[in-house]
Amino acid sequence: MNAAMKRDRLITYLAEVNEKKVNALYAILEKELNDLEPFFTEQQLEIINERRTELLSGKVKGVGLQDMFDNIRKRRKTAN
Repeated sequence: MNAAMKRDRLITYLAEVNEKKVNALYAILEKELNDLEPFFTEQQLEIINERRTELLSGKVKGVGLQDMFDNIRKRRKTAN
């Protein structure tokens, strides 16, 4: 059984199991859940928000996904 299947089974189990078991599982995992580090640092979030603001204001123009892939392919061809 792969990780995705295990996650699905756990989600289903937690949705259907009684509250006593949920509390017991949470107690086991609580420290680890509280110790999770944020995905982005504060500095990274500031950069992301600045770039988002620039994009939404029209100060900079974004590149579409297909254009990005095309540019990557062109650069790969010229690099070889």
